[in-house]
Amino acid sequence: MTSIAELTLDAVRADGEAFDLHISVGAPFASERFDGWECSLTLHPLFEAPLDVAGEDSLQALALALRTARDLLEDFTDKGGRLLIDGEVFPINAWFGMPERTA
Repeated sequence: MTSIAELTLDAVRADGEAFDLHISVGAPFASERFDGWECSLTLHPLFEAPLDVAGEDSLQALALALRTARDLLEDFTDKGGRLLIDGEVFPINAWFGMPERTA
């Protein structure tokens, strides 16, 4: 995977276990599995293997990979995990430029 964007956060699981969370987004690539594009997303160590997010074209694959990253980070915090950057709470919405979810 050729990474086009990376970030490492301090993460703390709900049980108190602290770890470095490495997030990496790969360059979109033409899929060999179907007629479309894919974009690799890594959230290590939450997921051991990269997630390949599919889209109709390269822009959609990239946008959906970023949306997937946001959703997975929110799921982590919704379950009691904490994400920190420079010792402060990581502002997921500021990084991903998307509005708050509504219930």
